[in-house]
Amino acid sequence: QLVVQLAEQNAQISEQIANIASELDGLALQTSESNKLARQIEDDYKSARESIEIGGLSQDLGHLLLQQRKSLPELRQLRRQAKEREEKAMQTGVQRLRHRQEQGRIRHQEAYVAGIALGAGEEDSPMLRGQLHALATERQALLLKAIESDDFYLRKLGELEASQQRLLEAIDGYDKFLDIHLLWVRSASPTQVEALGTLPEDIWRILSPKGWHEVVQSLRYQAMHSPVFVLLAAVLGILIWRRKRFVASIRSTSKMLGKPTTDRYYFTIQAFILTMIVSATWPLAMVVIGWQLKVSVEGTNFSSAVGASLIALALHTFYIRALRWIIIPGGLAAEHFRWPESILRLLRREMDRLTWIFLPAVTVAFLSFNLDPLSFGREFGQAAFVIVIGSVAATFFFLLHPHNGVFTGYVRRRGSRTLSHLLRLFHLLLPASLLLLIGLTLMGYMYTAGTLFAMTVSTAWLVGDLIIVSELVQRWLLVTR
Repeated sequence: QLVVQLAEQNAQISEQIANIASELDGLALQTSESNKLARQIEDDYKSARESIEIGGLSQDLGHLLLQQRKSLPELRQLRRQAKEREEKAMQTGVQRLRHRQEQGRIRHQEAYVAGIALGAGEEDSPMLRGQLHALATERQALLLKAIESDDFYLRKLGELEASQQRLLEAIDGYDKFLDIHLLWVRSASPTQVEALGTLPEDIWRILSPKGWHEVVQSLRYQAMHSPVFVLLAAVLGILIWRRKRFVASIRSTSKMLGKPTTDRYYFTIQAFILTMIVSATWPLAMVVIGWQLKVSVEGTNFSSAVGASLIALALHTFYIRALRWIIIPGGLAAEHFRWPESILRLLRREMDRLTWIFLPAVTVAFLSFNLDPLSFGREFGQAAFVIVIGSVAATFFFLLHPHNGVFTGYVRRRGSRTLSHLLRLFHLLLPASLLLLIGLTLMGYMYTAGTLFAMTVSTAWLVGDLIIVSELVQRWLLVTR
């Protein structure tokens, strides 16, 4: 039994050596590809900088730079791979240390064999000792090869890490360069009255039954060949089926609030979690359907564009629906946060406006851009984007109104002239800045308008997140007190 165990341990070392050898070719290939890609990005960066210095920015150059930016590898994926390599290097280092420690023990072969036999409690015999000595000699040679393999593997990992670091620096530098310069380049032709004649063609391209038939065919294929899709669809179906019960549970907790004997912060957390689940149902469905449309082998350009648009739309849908569910009668804001009914009515009206104007318009804009990214969705996509910006500008105008907006009561309670002046400033500044983005869109600066608009919306959602977190903390302090 002891001989068999030691032989199996030797076989394990042989297998480790073979695994490392099989991975070395892959490491060398990755290192070569990383160096090649880094050189290409560095050359593109140098050429773009020289072109801008010599001839300035032009629309054609802007299109080229946009294409290069879209083709850049994702930094998030590269950083995740770097973390995985770091973990692999740590494991290999620990393995090498163990091999070195055992190599030090096995040099004194008599003591090594005697220790193995004694530890196993087997009867000592010349035959057993002979077999153990043979296996120990074999193991000594295997340990030497294993240590050499570990050292070589770690060196190759280091070379790959250096090439990947060079690639990361090249991507990061070029991306920052493009961030600065692409904002000042016209990415589409200015909108002209003559161009509006193409609107019927653009509309038909999106509404055409042929394209949507392709979408249905792709989903049907995924439903028959993707178990993950079927499982996720079943989970989403359960969430949709249970949604009314979730809403009833949210409203039922309000009966326990405000009474020292029954009020618990647990009810607020429960209402918040259920609100998020209800809000996430349809956005999750969008992500699942969009993901399946993108990965389907039966997919077409139209179905892939629909999939990408649904994924991009999901986050906006989630934020709008989350806030709309938070402010329902008897919900989190009304009963747990005690927001005034006037504010709740205003928020409901504006969220409904965004639901029925912003979301359909942004859907058309995303789909148009994904179908024709080089011209930014052509005139129909630009028209939809103008509606998107206009709807958000109107929402900001009403929500930030100095006399009947959502912050009016807070400013009055504070009695601060500074806050009052800031509210008036933002009430005029934010809608005006968005109207300026509409002007940039019509002038052809679609990339500039899109980037600044995305930053504005992201900032607005961040402020909303902070307000909700603040209300949750204040509610906890109140209940604790």
